[in-house]
Amino acid sequence: MRKGADQVNTMQLVLLALLRCGGDQRFVSTDEVALEAFKLYPGKFCWEEYPHLPQWDKVRQWLSEAKKPKHGTLVEGYGGQRWEGYRLTAAGVRLLRFKEKALSEVTAMPAPEEDYRELLGSSLVAAAVAELEAANRVPDFPVVVHHCYARFPDRFELRGYSGWPDACSVQDGIDEAIGLSQMVKREANGVVELTAEGRSKAAETLAKVARPVAAVRLAEIGKGLTGKFGRQIAEISRSRAWVAYESGHKLSKGAACEAIQCTLQSHPNAIRRALEAYHLAAEELGRQDVMQFLAACADVIGVELRMQPTSRGGNEDGA
Repeated sequence: MRKGADQVNTMQLVLLALLRCGGDQRFVSTDEVALEAFKLYPGKFCWEEYPHLPQWDKVRQWLSEAKKPKHGTLVEGYGGQRWEGYRLTAAGVRLLRFKEKALSEVTAMPAPEEDYRELLGSSLVAAAVAELEAANRVPDFPVVVHHCYARFPDRFELRGYSGWPDACSVQDGIDEAIGLSQMVKREANGVVELTAEGRSKAAETLAKVARPVAAVRLAEIGKGLTGKFGRQIAEISRSRAWVAYESGHKLSKGAACEAIQCTLQSHPNAIRRALEAYHLAAEELGRQDVMQFLAACADVIGVELRMQPTSRGGNEDGA
């Protein structure tokens, strides 16, 4: 199992895949999320009969599950006959930040192409196998293929099919390592193991590609939304509820709803999501006064402002 995977659950891996596709800023198609989840953790998101293919419906089910209020409404999305897409809510962004340490250990980080452009495929395969062993993952062929692609995408991407690993290129690297350098050996069950020479070559290779380039820097989630956050805070400051609150007057339920672009007829879940989104904007901009105002709005409206995710269920599928 990949290091850190025992600290997060399947739903959180799907949310991480959504984030890697830009899901903190836009709606992302389920197909795109499924492919990213498959590249991130192929063993969880593949067909049992066809382990080299992503299981789209499994990812769709987890995205649908993440929409439910019982999990905190971590995503929002919509579907149609031709297309469906999902985007992280403020609660989803907050959960990923809460899980930042564990998720950063799960994320495969591609090496810069210029660092490995001149290296032999056998050396890159040995490096990938060494990393898998260090993460306590069994380096069988499908896993080696996907890790080689995750770490060295420019070398192991299927030509003409962006986003897909080239198993034949990985196989060529393994054959080269077995036949020429005696760096790896293959067991009867298909597991690839390093020899003493292979471990030495892997260490040498990893030293050359050690410069980390994270596909997603979790600490920066939402940082690109500063302009949007500013507009949201400006909306709050123009509302009659804010004027009343600043003047020390009692808030009305209608004015509180209006301040967050809702109405008295809005569903409580929609109101809660709006409050969380504005609260996240205020937090990013360091506006404690606005956060206190939103807490007051939540009290007047009668909904719970749930801004602190819990770590319960970290080892189970679900939230």
